[in-house]
Amino acid sequence: MQVHLEKENYSYIIHQGPDPDLMKFVRPGFLNYVESIYDLIDLSGFYVCIINVSQIFNINQMGYVREISDCYEYLSHCQQIAALKNKTFLVVLDNVYEAPCYDDNYKEIIDNLVEHLCITYKQVSILGFAFDYESKVKHITSHLVCCDRNLNNYDYKTIPQHHFISLARRPRPCRIFSTIMLLDRGLEKYGYISLGSMEEDTGFHRVAKKTLPDRYADRFPFLIDGFINDYDGQYGKDFKITHAFFNFVNESSADKNADNGFWTRACMTEKTTKAFAAGQIPIILGPYGNLHCIRSIGFDLFDDIIDNSYDSITNQYLRTIKAVEQLEKVCDKPIQYWQEWKQQNMERFEKNNFILKNLMKNHRHETQLLIQDYLKDIKI
Repeated sequence: MQVHLEKENYSYIIHQGPDPDLMKFVRPGFLNYVESIYDLIDLSGFYVCIINVSQIFNINQMGYVREISDCYEYLSHCQQIAALKNKTFLVVLDNVYEAPCYDDNYKEIIDNLVEHLCITYKQVSILGFAFDYESKVKHITSHLVCCDRNLNNYDYKTIPQHHFISLARRPRPCRIFSTIMLLDRGLEKYGYISLGSMEEDTGFHRVAKKTLPDRYADRFPFLIDGFINDYDGQYGKDFKITHAFFNFVNESSADKNADNGFWTRACMTEKTTKAFAAGQIPIILGPYGNLHCIRSIGFDLFDDIIDNSYDSITNQYLRTIKAVEQLEKVCDKPIQYWQEWKQQNMERFEKNNFILKNLMKNHRHETQLLIQDYLKDIKI
């Protein structure tokens, strides 16, 4: 464990887990982000210990243990500070670059934490990019991950030159399945597909090599603009990406039965907002009920073009099949049809871009408001 910030009303620490090289889990400028959030929140009456739990990400694939006992001593110290100051002690599990939830990811961690510190579940919250849902603990949504400045490099007014793009840097099982579906239906002639463009040889790659049928195995990895090895590289500006009209979005979250160990709650990342920034119509493969949450922000999901009812299908594989069918349907029309359609409906793409720009501008303030509302509701 390392302590990175100690303020009057909060502390920020990093869970060490099995890896001593902690700073690789703290992206440049991230501590400034933490301060920009918590320094402007009225924490009078509270002392908050914020734990960066990034190392618990990929828990099944990387062998990380489901506990944060190395933080217990410092948490007890913070609890004593709160008691001396006559303040309510709170714990925030901070993983803003991922979308963990209590029920499917952090239950054991939080149950042990509550028992060890003799606190209530109301005193624990999770900060990530999952949308909130009813649970024992509060889930606070941060849109940091989908508001990267690189989105400004796209032009929503771009006139498309081909039908679609499908990007999948990590070859997770659900993405392998969707890629096979796209290829089997002959859709590659209408667009461009990537799968496994993360150069590092991971457990995902080994699964992909075993899972892909022989007819596609020798083509893996599927590349569009080469291997993507750094964060900024995820915002590709290749013509094949920027001049697609439909974006077949392989979101980070998936059904736990299809992709064990990953996020299962509705969420939105840069994979989706790239479509809005580039003036594309998204067909989004995410968890059950994902589109409802994205639509609640105000984004137009073009329900007159795409039958988005696939979002209500609980089975991940059936949901994928229905989503692919929607892409197949729009590919039946020539690209000239969609070029004209976009020019005639440019105001809708402009509105989505406007909503995204506002989100990029105000997401920190919105997170502050969510935390402030959470504090108002706490009654210990």
